[in-house]
Amino acid sequence: MNKNKIIFAILWAILLVILILLALNLRSSEPTRTNVNSGEVFNIWILQDKREDFDEFLRKFKEANPAYANKSNIVVESFSDYDSYFYSLVAAFSRWEWPDLFTLNNSERSVLEDNIIGIDPLLISPSDFRKMYKWVFSDDLISRTGDGLEFLKWIPVWYESLWVYYNRRYFKSSDFESWTALWSAVTDISERNSWDLVPLWLWKSDATLHAWDIFTQILALNGDTDLGAVSNQTIGQALQIYEWYADERGDNWFNRLLGANPDKNNLDLFSLWDVAAVIWYPRTLQSIDEKWYRSTFLLATPFPSFAWVDHKTLINYDYYVINKNTEDTSFAIDLLSYMMTDDWATEYLDIFTHYLPAKISLEDDRLEKKVNENYNIVYKDFYDRDSLLVSFNTGIKQIYDKEILPILSDSTNALARFNSLSSSVMCKAGKALTLENLSGICE
Repeated sequence: MNKNKIIFAILWAILLVILILLALNLRSSEPTRTNVNSGEVFNIWILQDKREDFDEFLRKFKEANPAYANKSNIVVESFSDYDSYFYSLVAAFSRWEWPDLFTLNNSERSVLEDNIIGIDPLLISPSDFRKMYKWVFSDDLISRTGDGLEFLKWIPVWYESLWVYYNRRYFKSSDFESWTALWSAVTDISERNSWDLVPLWLWKSDATLHAWDIFTQILALNGDTDLGAVSNQTIGQALQIYEWYADERGDNWFNRLLGANPDKNNLDLFSLWDVAAVIWYPRTLQSIDEKWYRSTFLLATPFPSFAWVDHKTLINYDYYVINKNTEDTSFAIDLLSYMMTDDWATEYLDIFTHYLPAKISLEDDRLEKKVNENYNIVYKDFYDRDSLLVSFNTGIKQIYDKEILPILSDSTNALARFNSLSSSVMCKAGKALTLENLSGICE
């Protein structure tokens, strides 16, 4: 080998060593993608329920499962609203800082479903599930693999539905049997209490708790269960009901109430007896109690139906799921397996007293119990056995819930605006779920 070739070979060797060292240095400076939990902390994220109540359930779970009696690395986070919960959940997955156990809601097909562990059919078969739980849960939670094998996403424990709280000084239970009967009662109350009382509060959505769910329940009364397939007739009928029960024009009692009480919502005004009836979830009874509403005047009844169709009840529920990336799968499965038992479900419902059981076997005992010890309201007061329970697909819940509110507060071109909202939300949901037509505009 001549002198030039030897020098050239030495230079290549030196360059190769430099490149290797540079590559190793760059690799060591890259962020390490590991689950921050790494088995050290088991994170559970829940929605709206109190963290201390779930901690109480965990305490009872440990008592029933001695193997986990000393497990102290469980951290529970509770979110007060779905909006912050959703964005935090997506952010957590994008940063590989996910919770091990979390909840999904029945009002949408979640983009995170691919990140959960389904239930082994050997643990609980879909056919057994159909016998043990109300049919709506089978429709929502039974999925199929590519080769047609059925499996469960996971198990629901509870559900809730909207009901009417009313002051018995002004209403009687038969007034709420249908929207036709209610309109007659409201007309009579309005004539007798001209400018002193709002009979039923539905208007001004920013001052109405759960306005989006109230409107969606009206949509569901005709049997519609998907935002992308609701007929104009159903939408128009639901919007008309909102207009029937309040008039945003002129100097009416709604505007007077809000003008004099700009920081109050319908819960505040109901507690002050300025409103005779409101539509809320059972969980709201705790808030009513905190405002010292007189128990002798407070009653409850199911959500009104349309007289010409069988009643449909929109239900809301969250179901617990296991993150497929968790490093403590055995604990997660044992915890959720415990949720399937009658004893555990009863324990859970005794802690979270505002829920109805998803399991059929627990229903009869539950219906006779009080929702709150300070009021003579039991679950059967608002439960209609003949009503068909349904879920409603809103596409992307946090977008739908937020963007429906301006439509419910201003009826101008409401039908066209709702159709535009529906088209936009379902388009965005389609992109998120399929990653197709990404350059298309969702108008």
